[in-house]
Amino acid sequence: MSRLRGPRAKPPSSPSLVRRAVAALFPVVTEELAPPPVVPDGEIAPCVSLGELRRACGKMKEHTAAGPDGIPNAALRIAVAARPDIFLRVFTACIRSGVFPRCWKRQRLVLLPKPGKPPDEPTSFRPICMLDAMGKMLERIICDRLQAFTESPAGLSDRQFGFRRGRSTIDAIDMVVSTAREALKGKRWLGGTKEYCAVVTLDVKNAFNTARWNNILTALERIETPAYLRKIIANYFQDRVLEFGTSDGPEVGSVTAGVPQGSVLGPTLWNVMYDAILRLNLQRSVNIVGFADDIALVAVDKYLWRIENHLNAAVGQVREALLRLGLETADQKTEVLLLTSRKKMESITITVGNCYIKSAPHIRYLGLHIDARLRFDVHLAKASEKARSVARALASIMPRTGGPRSSRRKLYAGVVDSVLLYGAPIWSSATETRAYLRQAESIHRRACLRIISGRPHLSYEATYILASHTYHRWHFSRTSEPGFSIAAATMRAEATSARRRSEDGRSSGTSRQRADGRTDLSRTSRNG
Repeated sequence: MSRLRGPRAKPPSSPSLVRRAVAALFPVVTEELAPPPVVPDGEIAPCVSLGELRRACGKMKEHTAAGPDGIPNAALRIAVAARPDIFLRVFTACIRSGVFPRCWKRQRLVLLPKPGKPPDEPTSFRPICMLDAMGKMLERIICDRLQAFTESPAGLSDRQFGFRRGRSTIDAIDMVVSTAREALKGKRWLGGTKEYCAVVTLDVKNAFNTARWNNILTALERIETPAYLRKIIANYFQDRVLEFGTSDGPEVGSVTAGVPQGSVLGPTLWNVMYDAILRLNLQRSVNIVGFADDIALVAVDKYLWRIENHLNAAVGQVREALLRLGLETADQKTEVLLLTSRKKMESITITVGNCYIKSAPHIRYLGLHIDARLRFDVHLAKASEKARSVARALASIMPRTGGPRSSRRKLYAGVVDSVLLYGAPIWSSATETRAYLRQAESIHRRACLRIISGRPHLSYEATYILASHTYHRWHFSRTSEPGFSIAAATMRAEATSARRRSEDGRSSGTSRQRADGRTDLSRTSRNG
């Protein structure tokens, strides 16, 4: 939203800063790449089918920046539709020979400044690699074939929720929160079934750019990936080139580790390698949950001293396993949360390397703030503050008079909705406490007023009916229900409002407008 208030921050161009950033973000690994596997004589790679080609082409977004070759995705889609036979021959030849063309191994580096970070630090930038569209199409075909093995019973752990179809951050958060709720729902502490629950979140330094290629190839063999796929993936790693620009002109460097951020195949290869972490044999009271490179350790026990011991041992195991993979934790970024229903606020201290981390009243996990009581009042306050800044930025392009038409205003207001409703299936129980929702409702009502160009004196019910939107408190509490529908919610909200008005014996301009089919949503053309 800061882009609405000013120009976007420019990537660094200072030669010394860019070179330091490249050296920090793309470390040089001297370990030689293992020789490619030998494909058995009887194992023949299947030809690339027309269906595979169309799926790979269909997943290409038209309005994305072109790679180093300058070919836009839209042009490539037209070419595939006109002559699919050429692409089928080329991709089949690549897969059967186990060669990923060198011209598609170039990656153009774009350094995006992280907000709020010092501009002269190498680690203050997020690296994105621009790749050729043709190479990404071949990656997509390889990735689709590889996922048949990663999603098999012998494939990835069920505790990995990142970069997988049908899984999201909400599923990972739900596993953590559900474990805590189960521990706290007992009847009493002394002689009862109530237990403590503690969560430790670990941060991995520069994870994706430091993944060791040999570890990935070993993990592929463990899940019984066919030799022809392992061969072309091994070739995919060889002779990779990094292109980046400075004020002195373009420069080129070599890549010796990592999976390109911006590639199609990279996330799946990361999951395959990282699976060893999620399969560690930890203490019975400790579970591990993964989302991409994020790790959460969840421990449940009756006694605090035992939770501390088990978590300290688990953290040590995870750090050792990461070191074997060539990865390292950012110990100072570790967060610890102790969840308990006791009146007295207790704490634990976890040892992570040379750091001693004391449990905090709340932590931020995958974008959702979890507090020690599972009230989620902290999350609603933080989300409301973020939504307020978003709404303030959008207000500049949604004046009450003139400006965009109602359909676009609803789209802008939907951005506020997405901020407020993130993780709603997890924290929907917080809607039972009216005070927690007051700030969120106020912000959402202002967004609805912008949709209809309304004034602040307009009633809540009139605002939501004219904006064709549900009353947000009811909206919050129902988003976690199966089969939830915005349209059905709107109809129910309108029916409830009409019933209340009839019971009160009131009639308003709002209800008359609804009856006549005239609302402010039918904005005149002079307003855009």
